[in-house]
Amino acid sequence: MNLILKTIQFKTIESEVKFLTENGYTNEKGRPLKCIHCNGINLDSRNHQYMDTAGVCEYEVYCKECGKSIGHWAYGYWEV
Repeated sequence: MNLILKTIQFKTIESEVKFLTENGYTNEKGRPLKCIHCNGINLDSRNHQYMDTAGVCEYEVYCKECGKSIGHWAYGYWEV
């Protein structure tokens, strides 16, 4: 995690989500837009898992600049 995010102590998950959204790290639905480690914006989705009846059910988003995982999507929800 980058230096700015390391120094912030969030009291609630809502305050962390608000910070990430307002500062361009995620969109309103939680999708990563910018790397929390290096602020890179060149992202790539990998490790897609599929279900026969539903298509993609899980995948991860990685930063192409530092190579770190910055988000995981599963069954309609993001974990950043």
